[in-house]
Amino acid sequence: MDFLTLASFLDVLATTGYIFLVIIGFTAVIFVHELGHFLAAKYVGIRVERFAIGFGPRLFGFKRGETDYCINLLPLGGYVKMTGQEDFQLEKGAVPDPKAFNNKSVGARSLVIASGVVMNVIFAAIAFMVVFMCGKSFHASQIGNVTFDSAAYGVLRPGDVPLKMDGDDVGDQTDVMLIPALHSGKEPMNVLARHRDGTEEWLKIDPKAAKGGMLDGLKSIGVDGDYRLVLDKKLDDSEKTAYEKTMKKSLLSGDLKPGDVIVRANGQPVEYYSDLVNLAQESGGQPITLTAERKEGSRTVEARAVLGVELAGPSIPEFQLLGAHPRMTIEAVQPGYPADGKLKEGDVILRLEDVDYPLFTNGDPDDRYRSPQLMELIQRSKGKEVAIVVDRYGERKTFTIKPKTWFYKSDVKLGIGNGVYSKIAALGQVDDNSVLGKAGLPSGVTIFAVIPTTQPTTQHESAGLPATRPSSKAATRPGDLPLTWSQFYQAMRSAAGSTVQITYQGGDGDIGTITASVPPVSTGWANSIAFRPRPLLLDPLVRTYKTNSPLAAAWMGTQKTGRFILQAYVTLDRLVRGDVSVKHLSGPVGIAYGSYKTARSGLVDLLYFLAMISANLAVINFLPLPIVDGGLMAFLLYEKVRRKPVSLRVMQATQIVGFVLIISLFLWVTWQDILRLLLG
Repeated sequence: MDFLTLASFLDVLATTGYIFLVIIGFTAVIFVHELGHFLAAKYVGIRVERFAIGFGPRLFGFKRGETDYCINLLPLGGYVKMTGQEDFQLEKGAVPDPKAFNNKSVGARSLVIASGVVMNVIFAAIAFMVVFMCGKSFHASQIGNVTFDSAAYGVLRPGDVPLKMDGDDVGDQTDVMLIPALHSGKEPMNVLARHRDGTEEWLKIDPKAAKGGMLDGLKSIGVDGDYRLVLDKKLDDSEKTAYEKTMKKSLLSGDLKPGDVIVRANGQPVEYYSDLVNLAQESGGQPITLTAERKEGSRTVEARAVLGVELAGPSIPEFQLLGAHPRMTIEAVQPGYPADGKLKEGDVILRLEDVDYPLFTNGDPDDRYRSPQLMELIQRSKGKEVAIVVDRYGERKTFTIKPKTWFYKSDVKLGIGNGVYSKIAALGQVDDNSVLGKAGLPSGVTIFAVIPTTQPTTQHESAGLPATRPSSKAATRPGDLPLTWSQFYQAMRSAAGSTVQITYQGGDGDIGTITASVPPVSTGWANSIAFRPRPLLLDPLVRTYKTNSPLAAAWMGTQKTGRFILQAYVTLDRLVRGDVSVKHLSGPVGIAYGSYKTARSGLVDLLYFLAMISANLAVINFLPLPIVDGGLMAFLLYEKVRRKPVSLRVMQATQIVGFVLIISLFLWVTWQDILRLLLG
């Protein structure tokens, strides 16, 4: 057996082991639920004919007393079969069985029905307790980056730590995502944040629907977690290529290696990625000089590098420089999709069908999802061929591509990832009613020079921005290098309150000039464009929950269980109200895949995931829907109040309706799970 064959064999063994752990974990969750029914039934004197884990044909088991204990073929559920549980009425002349479920009091039957849910809650609390005794790390709540044009932009800054949101304590990034997603108030959220200087401040943030990603359509404030400035050293051989590729894109010079610790940036001490984000914006997009420390044996040596800075957001209506939008570029091409073999990473999009320089959004302020204009044009094709023109290293190329359609043309894809072209100030669209549009600057030109013609009348610092000087690289004649976006931005910002002459070159090579009046910085225009450091592979800043005290762990486990139960009920409320789409629910496929991924992360992560599933299962099982425990409890409550059971006809009808609804939801969420796995 050669090395590759052995490695493949070991990988299969590992995968099989993870799947086995998942099956064992789900079996445990189901077992404790059915155990609750079983123990309560025995306690009130109901005969239990079968205690089964799984459905389908019986594989093995044993019989003790009047109960058959067995494992069935399909480990996707389980049941406890009690005498009389399915007998809605006695046959004429039949003698009531005192050990039958339907002959017990309403209180006894309620105890049996509720015990399964109670056991799920107990299991979740105990599992969380074990997790916190072992120690569980979460991405810390400290903010690493604030997405441009998000709800938090201009309110929170990188490096801030949210302490309370919407009345709830914030522990980690999970809370930072979930609390806004579940916010239903018409008023903005109250957020208590601790700033980097140690001061605390109450802020108001109004969450808005996220576009794309795992939070697509859910309310979000648009922040990401922070990272330690330690280059990820937990890289195996399969990830080294990705690491080197990322470093090659991000570093303009220098050589950083996994394990290096970045200690200074532009000569200033730094500790977190958020420090680099703030520097990138404060310096107006200039590259950042990094100094890192590296352990070599018993000594520490310094490593230096220059980190590139790029435009930080998409070309949305608010993301522009006095009306000038950046061009879109292709950041990735998905293998096997129509664009594969034609379009390439780094291509700059010049035209799609009849639209020059398509924007990231359609410009419709009423579109809460702010759908990309490019994506809308592709969707509009309904799978028919589209013409796309790109610039590839200065050469104009035209392609005709037939998009791939999914699921009756409801989803149409080329297979490309989009970004912002930020190397040079090559403009896309220029808004007609903007400062530069009214001055006559055409769309699609490249900026070569910005020369002030009058003295500024306002101070740049009035908006909290550092003073800058016009770029020394500004050129005024053909053949010189064009400005970068950073130079273009800094030149305009330094000329705030004055008049400038802008020299540009069109696509045909002709040189033109315009004269424009730059508004004072105090009008806020300088904040309509943002810069960020190019991505680095860093260690996340984590918060670890761990205690050696069983009592403390039990309290933490109880709190976490209550939190998940409350979140489940709030989520269901949002579903009914229409604030949350059913597409965010997961069925068996999604849960199984999620548990498989957590199993690969370790037993503690798997146990945490199963505890979360158990807490949510308790909520779902106790909803007042026919064929689940909550529906049976509703029937018993009716019987207690009316002093007679629900009629056979009503019970059968509601159970049929409930079965159809639950199966429909089951099929829908399973379909959504498959879409997520296929489409990413």
